[in-house]
Parts: sequence; C-alpha cells; structure tokens
Amino acid sequence: RVLVIDPMLATGGTIVAAIDLLVDRGVTSKQIKVVSAVAAPPALQKLSNKFPGLHVYAGMIDSEVDERG
Repeated sequence: RVLVIDPMLATGGTIVAAIDLLVDRGVTSKQIKVVSAVAAPPALQKLSNKFPGLHVYAGMIDSEVDERG
C-alpha cells in the first residue's frame, strides 16, 4: 500500500502526475490512498475520472481553492 500526501489538491495536476509515476512502476490505484488537508472539487473530479475507486481523505473540501491557493 502507498500513502500519497499532498497538502492542497487544487487542480489535481500534481497528484495525478504522482499517481501516474506509481502506476508506471507497478502500483495499482487500488493500493494507493491520498491524504490532503484541503481539496477542491475540480481536483477530486479529475482523480475520480482518471482513477475510479481511488480513496481520497481530505480535511475539508473548499470550492474556492485554485492553483493559487
């Protein structure tokens, strides 16, 4: 199992790239858990679309978070 920690999921680009690297090395998305303090809906949607079944744990979901914070 792999725990990926990202303090803020704004657009989802960085976390998708990190998970892609893990998948390229043989880790399945079902083995990955993502933990974030703050997540924005676009990032969560991107993760859901690209990695169905991925578990994401966020302290809060903030619709106003973007790539600038």
